[in-house]
Amino acid sequence: MFCFLWIIPQRDPLFQISTKNSITSSKIDPDLGGRKRDIEFPNMYKFMAAATYLDPYNIDAYYFTEAAFTWELGRIKEVNTLLERGLEWRTWDSLIPFFIGFNHFYFLRDFSSAARYMKITAERSKNPFYVNLAARFLYESDETALAIDFIKAMINETHNLLMKRDMEKRLRALEAVHYLENAVLNFMARFNREPQNLEELIKAGLVETIPKDPYGGRFYLDEKAKVRTTSKFAMTSDH
Repeated sequence: MFCFLWIIPQRDPLFQISTKNSITSSKIDPDLGGRKRDIEFPNMYKFMAAATYLDPYNIDAYYFTEAAFTWELGRIKEVNTLLERGLEWRTWDSLIPFFIGFNHFYFLRDFSSAARYMKITAERSKNPFYVNLAARFLYESDETALAIDFIKAMINETHNLLMKRDMEKRLRALEAVHYLENAVLNFMARFNREPQNLEELIKAGLVETIPKDPYGGRFYLDEKAKVRTTSKFAMTSDH
């Protein structure tokens, strides 16, 4: 079955990854929690690499790779490398950048990379769910201003009123966060310490009042002085 795998040029980066580890190695990142299994990962990975080399539009190979090699084996970096091929060739597909973004967010805890791929997902799908997810990842990676610019651009391109309304709510929430973030930075510059809570910003005259969260939550500072909200940017039960 595997005789055609050697069609892949040995200079191909996926070939290099797939032959890097022995057949008995169950996973690359032991801290990711995948269960140890007797699976011929290198051969299976080479099989998927060959399938996408021969037909880079082959969606089944990308889906199988994401499903089989992440949760159980923790081969996140190899999976993302193969998915990058799909991202390059399947330029209309919004699920492949979603897979890569999710892997960066959930498994690797790399919010900045997650945001970059979720932006691609949102731009391809025009789905407000992905727009909001991309904005959330940008916020988590301390790129609130970029998240605001991104949502504004998506609002301008959206003609569906319900979608536009949903994104506008997220925009108002992030603008409130950015307003408070700037006040926190000014407080730190003035007093050479982090504020213990948002009320200190009012006492210092840096803000007049704490803005309302359009999702019905309450803004607060976490232990690292990052602005957060009890709503977690989702509608509360009384809204």
